Amino acid sequence: MGFSRAAGLAALALAAAACGGSATARLTADELRDPETCKTCHPTQYAEWSGSMHAYASDDPVFLAMNARAQRETAGATGPFCVNCHAPLAVREGLTKDGLDLASLPQAKKGVTCYFCHAAQSVAGTHDAPITLASDDSLWGPFTDPVAGTPHVAKTSALFDDTSPQSAAFCGSCHDIVNQQGAHVERTFQEWQGSLYAEPGKGLSCQQCHMDGSDGPASNVSPRTRRVHKHDFPGVDLAAPPFPNVDDQRARAQALLDPTVQSTLCWNPRTSQIEVTLDNVGAGHGFPSGATPDRRAWVEVTATAGGQPLYASGGASSLPLEASPDLDLWLVRDCMTDAAGAATGLFWQAASVEDDQLPASLTANINDPRSFMSHRQRTFPSTPGQGLPTTPDHITLAVHLKAIGDDVLADLVASKDLDPSVPAQLASYTLAAAALDWTPATAKTKTDPSTGLPRLCATSGTYNANVTPAPSHARCGP
Repeated sequence: MGFSRAAGLAALALAAAACGGSATARLTADELRDPETCKTCHPTQYAEWSGSMHAYASDDPVFLAMNARAQRETAGATGPFCVNCHAPLAVREGLTKDGLDLASLPQAKKGVTCYFCHAAQSVAGTHDAPITLASDDSLWGPFTDPVAGTPHVAKTSALFDDTSPQSAAFCGSCHDIVNQQGAHVERTFQEWQGSLYAEPGKGLSCQQCHMDGSDGPASNVSPRTRRVHKHDFPGVDLAAPPFPNVDDQRARAQALLDPTVQSTLCWNPRTSQIEVTLDNVGAGHGFPSGATPDRRAWVEVTATAGGQPLYASGGASSLPLEASPDLDLWLVRDCMTDAAGAATGLFWQAASVEDDQLPASLTANINDPRSFMSHRQRTFPSTPGQGLPTTPDHITLAVHLKAIGDDVLADLVASKDLDPSVPAQLASYTLAAAALDWTPATAKTKTDPSTGLPRLCATSGTYNANVTPAPSHARCGP
């Protein structure tokens, strides 16, 4: 017992010497910039970050393929545009000019590192990483009373306060991208700004959704209870294995996405058509957001009668999506066009972007007409006057999401920028809250206020009884 207690005290003393205490020497600049140093005192945060897309940002094979192709096709004019967010510390230290040499750089300089975020002193714009780092090796955080004797200068900043709009601007500075032709190819921060979630005192910041909070110590040497946040940053994208915490990341991403979209499925006996309404209730921005020109979200609808297939759209026979013969396919994405007005899937060629996402919520009040502005609706079959030949006795609905479209990946493989083994490893999801299973016995009768005629509906959310949303689908190009 005595030996164990002594060993424990000795270990605690060593940890204190490394992480704080009155005699602790300040970390060198190189030590501060190495995430392995942070692991000594913040092992939980390090473990979470090490499996995140922030840690993966410079090693992501799709990013590397996109950047290599962009550099080649623009004769190097793309420059640091991509690596400014994917390897921001390496850019600021002059270690790379175009990201083509990332494999030769120390791992500590790659990805979105602990130091890069926590050395952020100010944000001077809304897109393309206009972040200024501290010049005195200060590290910033949310606490107004940092523990004395830390091996680095600790300061507080509103950029790290998840209740402050400034914290969303910090995240948004990299999660809004305007390309070199002025096309707004990623708009997550802008979408958040126009939503309910940005309302002061009512909304939610990026961190409040993507960095779950809990009470506990912020380091392994301080017993002080803090409000601390997870550093795994779940979202749509996932690392292709092998990478730390792959299973945990997938589970976290699935849990975040599952409640995002609610749906309503109605049978209209007057038109003999299926009506599907999707409502973005859970994302603090558009759905699916992020690199939306590359995202592919779509709706699968099946109908049967007497156990026999009656109608199907968006299922396996509709794949691959971009080349699908399914004329009713409801595909949610953005479309990009180049300077000549031709469709393009390459972000560096885009001169304009057509937004076809599910918009973020504007109000939490279901009696406010704006509550239905986040809805989008389609009918199946989509051709007016061409309904199903008989009434279904079973209809199912599912909403699927792929982080990156098969067509985008196939194009990168064909150009020999992406290894053919990668596409099969990338993230795909089916959203739990959007799934519906309709039968006449379980459906509820709803009245269309514009016609006074009934519909038989199933819903996972709020039935749209007041407003008929505009149709929405996206087939880019001719």
